[in-house]
Amino acid sequence: NQSGGLGLPLTRSLAIQVDQLKKERKIMDKLNTLANDWGYDDPTDMMMEYVHDSLHPAICMSKDCNYSTEMEPDQNRGWCENCEKNTVVSAGMLMGIV
Repeated sequence: NQSGGLGLPLTRSLAIQVDQLKKERKIMDKLNTLANDWGYDDPTDMMMEYVHDSLHPAICMSKDCNYSTEMEPDQNRGWCENCEKNTVVSAGMLMGIV
């Protein structure tokens, strides 16, 4: 009986790792889209401009929506005016700096 991380069976452990990688990929894709929408080549460059501001660039995390706006740095359930859901997350939250 092989086990992966956390003492879980190997196939379960791999499935968890794959899910985590998919989430990280989605976050990076959204951050890159947001940075490009705001005129930056890189999300890090964008956040260097906004890290100390009271509002951060933010993006809808729904699969088929890339609505962007400004939100409070700690926002992770902001209202999307496009898809009408609480799915907008600030760049600071997505990057893990807030």
